Amino acid sequence: MAPKEYDRIVNLLYLAGAGSIRWDEVLTEIARSLGIMGTQIIAVDKRLGSIIYSFEGGSFDPQFAVDYIREYHQCNPRLDVAVRLKPGEWMHCQEHFNDSYVAADRFYQDFYIPYGARYLSGTKLIDTENVMVLFGAMLAVGGQPLQPVAQEVLERLREHMVSALKLFDELRTKQVELQVGRMIVQRLRQPVALIDSSRGIRHLNEAAEEFLQQSVHVYRADNSLRCRHADDETRMLEEIRSLLIPQFNTVDQNRTVLRLSTDSLQAPTLLMLSAIEPAKTQQAFGNMPLAMVTFHQVGKSQQLDPIIAAEAYNLTPAEARVAVALADGQTPAQIAKARSVALSTIKTQIKTAYVKMGIRSQAELVRRLLELPQI
Repeated sequence: MAPKEYDRIVNLLYLAGAGSIRWDEVLTEIARSLGIMGTQIIAVDKRLGSIIYSFEGGSFDPQFAVDYIREYHQCNPRLDVAVRLKPGEWMHCQEHFNDSYVAADRFYQDFYIPYGARYLSGTKLIDTENVMVLFGAMLAVGGQPLQPVAQEVLERLREHMVSALKLFDELRTKQVELQVGRMIVQRLRQPVALIDSSRGIRHLNEAAEEFLQQSVHVYRADNSLRCRHADDETRMLEEIRSLLIPQFNTVDQNRTVLRLSTDSLQAPTLLMLSAIEPAKTQQAFGNMPLAMVTFHQVGKSQQLDPIIAAEAYNLTPAEARVAVALADGQTPAQIAKARSVALSTIKTQIKTAYVKMGIRSQAELVRRLLELPQI
């Protein structure tokens, strides 16, 4: 790699660490510059064995990362080798798994090779009591393992990767999103968090702080939003990536609901996830895409904010305020008088809200708003 290109890559790493560009962009540039299939940075919870976050870049199909997170990380034979590495040590899969092993192994035969990959060389970037962060260089079927010249470049970049990741984590911890976004979220009575694509918590309102302290399904750890069970961890990471990372948002959705429940005796927790795009919010929440997470414990009575009702059911602010007022027991006439608008206007807004929510009666409205069934 020419010195000028190396310096450009280093600059991109720190831009990713500062949150100015996405990690997949710089990882793609590293893969392109070295002429390899792809690169990956992955953080693993050492207690649960679950993925905290994963960033990929290169020429492989985006579904590669989805399938890995969803299923195949559980049978990846290389993880056991990677766990034993010391920070800075390297592993090369061909030194541990020969062709005979690869020919009979489910991970390689059902997942890795069908996606066009064959070799992997990796190193441990960070290793703490609870978290390890790994870097991997993936090489294509029919090609050669990672060459010494490319490994030398990656070894020189490793120190910058570590520094950029620490910067990334530090900025998340300091919650650097703009004050306007914080003020909006803080006003909500419903428990709400703002998180990034790696589930780093950018802001919690007071209701969310209290909710996470009491929840049996979800909690805060290392300034990240975490689930207490590995299956829920995987599903939450999938949903957040599909909302915030363009190549994984195959259905162009901007909201979803995730149900967390591992015990039939416990009421499930619902997480309503909504994408916040800087271009659509005048960067009130910062310059990187975030997810607004609204928490709800099924069966627990609570008063909803009109903002949350609007987001949940795609209502206009006026329709949402009318819907919440109806749920509080007010009549259309009382709402019209309180809002100083014509009764006909209120009735039209109620009718439109019913259509959007798929309901026909005030009783259904109350149930939808206060119990939050799957949307």
